[in-house]
Amino acid sequence: PDADTEKVIPVIVNAKTDKISGCNALDKILIDVNHPQFKEVAIKIESELSKYDIHLMASVDLLEVLDTTTKINDQSVWREEFLAKKAAMGTVDGLDHAIDQQLLGRPLKYYFNRKQRRRFHVHGAS
Repeated sequence: PDADTEKVIPVIVNAKTDKISGCNALDKILIDVNHPQFKEVAIKIESELSKYDIHLMASVDLLEVLDTTTKINDQSVWREEFLAKKAAMGTVDGLDHAIDQQLLGRPLKYYFNRKQRRRFHVHGAS
């Protein structure tokens, strides 16, 4: 199905804010760089999470788009479970790249596909 950001973003917010310390709480968000509304989606996610005082760290390519200035300096953050009001946002270049990152131990929760305008929920380590 086509990704409907009006539905997806509330799911992301709920998955992060409903129970911060839960082992199944959302910690990582990946956005496909090919998504037609790449910047708008990233900004909207950041805006919505900030309403709940969620500290967002981002990959270098997203720092140009987002208000956060917290850069992901260490790739081990993708394997970290935060259990706090903190989330990491990064980018991927297509579904295959997202899956490759998962196999490399980069936990995925939500993946937005720009070209096909689809959202995938990928089960993995949190």
